[in-house]
Amino acid sequence: MPENAAGPTRREEQRAKTYVEILNTARELLVADGSAAITLRAIAREMRMAPTALYRYYPSLNDLLISLVESFYAEITDKLRKACDAVPEGPLQAGYRVIVACREFRDWAINHQNEFILVFGRPIPSLSDLKHAEDAGEEFESGRQFGGFFLGVFLAVWASKPFPVPAEDQMEPGLAAQLRDYAAGINIDIPVGTVHEFLYCWTRLFGILTMEVTGHLNFALSNVEPMFEEMLAECAERLNLPAQVLGRTSLIPGDGDRNGDVQ
Repeated sequence: MPENAAGPTRREEQRAKTYVEILNTARELLVADGSAAITLRAIAREMRMAPTALYRYYPSLNDLLISLVESFYAEITDKLRKACDAVPEGPLQAGYRVIVACREFRDWAINHQNEFILVFGRPIPSLSDLKHAEDAGEEFESGRQFGGFFLGVFLAVWASKPFPVPAEDQMEPGLAAQLRDYAAGINIDIPVGTVHEFLYCWTRLFGILTMEVTGHLNFALSNVEPMFEEMLAECAERLNLPAQVLGRTSLIPGDGDRNGDVQ
């Protein structure tokens, strides 16, 4: 029987552990001093290994950053999925899941600010060069799953009870064309107006989180949460969701610290 028929060899196990250690070390540097602190030399120094040895694992710093970003995408998606899976079944489950996903995303963002900035603040070259998701290889699967998760919870609301959307012929033609291309690119068959509402809500969510995490609201707000909740209420109204889905009454077992209704 071949040596590795029953599982990975000792060398393969050690190599896998080293990959994990490299990413953990890179994250520690990121959290402590921001993305500029992540260099192959700094990682090698922290791991007490020769910088040249890292090239056996990652051909370049950019390749390492891509893996790090992908690990963050996977971490966020896992957090969102667990929270949404805990929402009890019922006629408003889809609406509750949208709100839960948005709040959980904010929770991750404000508690992992440097990680958020690395992933969403300034795309690294190999990611920003990808115009369409299908251009990416397997290493971008976590990013696709993150985007697909948010789209999925949104489409579940549409499927459970379609909400009013703008008519395509009432949109600016250039915008409508881009929305059609986007829908075709991700292979979804929904009205262009529904795509518009998804991107509208996403840009509102992403915009306020980015401004909060990067401190661009500090000039006026010491606590961004009330404005974040106002944004959620606006999006819920656009999706024709009842106000009760915004309630802070615990939906998730063990989540009692979130009780209290949003005013």
